[in-house]
Order: sequence, then C-alpha cells, then structure tokens
Amino acid sequence: MAFTMPYCKNSHNNNAVLLRLLLLFCFLLPASNTLADGIYIRNANTSLTDNVYRLDAQIDYRLSKELLDALQNGVTLTLMVEVDIFRKQSYWLDSNLASLIQRYQLNYHALSQKFQLTNLNSGRVTSHVDLEDAIHIMGNLSGIPILDQDILQPNTTYYARLRAGLDTAKLPTPLLLLSYFMPGWQLRSEWYTWPIQD
Repeated sequence: MAFTMPYCKNSHNNNAVLLRLLLLFCFLLPASNTLADGIYIRNANTSLTDNVYRLDAQIDYRLSKELLDALQNGVTLTLMVEVDIFRKQSYWLDSNLASLIQRYQLNYHALSQKFQLTNLNSGRVTSHVDLEDAIHIMGNLSGIPILDQDILQPNTTYYARLRAGLDTAKLPTPLLLLSYFMPGWQLRSEWYTWPIQD
C-alpha cells in the first residue's frame, strides 16, 4: 500500500495557516517572560519641595531563580539604590556634587512564612505574605530627600543619575565568592539620568 499526499495548488493558503499558528503560539507564551531577570529603572524624577529636591522613582526588580532560591533558604539580600547629583564638564570628568545610597534588606522567615523588608536608612520594617508586595514597596520610591536647593548654583544645569543593584559585599562569604562567577547573582540596573535644574 502506497501513501500519497494530496497536492495543494494554493500554497498561499498553507502559508497563511502557518502564520496564524505561529501568531497563536506567540500569544500563548507567558507574559512574564517578556523581560529577563534584572533591575529596570522605569522612571525617575526630582521635584522641589520646601527648598529640598526629592526623588520619585519606579524600579522593576526581577530576581533570578538563584536569588529567589537563596532568599527562600534564609539568605538575606541587601539591595541598594544609588543616586548621584553632578554637573557635566565638556573638557574634563563630570563634577560630582552629592551622592546618596538607599539600602534595603530583604529576607524570608520560614516560621512565620513572611518576607521582611527593612529600609536600612530609616529603620522602617514591614512584613509581607507575598514577595511581590515587598518588591513593589522597594521599587516605588517617593519623596526621598536628596539635595538642598541652596547647594546648586543658579543658571547651571545639574543632572541626577540613579541605578539599583544587589549589594554582593553583604552576602555570606561562600555566596560572595560564587556571585563573581554566576550570572544569576549579577543584578544591577543601567544608570538612568535626567536633568534637575536649568
């Protein structure tokens, strides 16, 4: 018995069917895979209130599987947000005026089954049943004072830049050594820069 395949005169219809199947497959992929593990600065800006420049920022933390496993197994993660205020120099290195580091500790308590987020600058501690809640709070910075207006010279453009990352120096020693060689432990955003005064 011979097997024969019917001949299709209209190959255009076959291509259209394949294209539809490909599009359907793309829509069925999970949306969470659209961004890789890492830290992404979504938005950052400063506002002047009572002679003080204050920082507002939205940071998207996407922890790697290695970091999530370490957190679930009792490792405390220290994350930091770095802010620099500077003036661009056309003929030399940028002139750094001020720097601020905001630090957070994130850990998991197996007994209470809660995640604890500690703002190391203010000492504020919050507990969360869901890790996403803790990450959301850590990623939404609002009204953080960074600089007095009196420090800036009038009619001069200054810039702020912000980045966030895992402070690997705070890891236990065996994990600190491992973090140098494992990409899942290299968690740092790119610098996000914006003007703060014209």
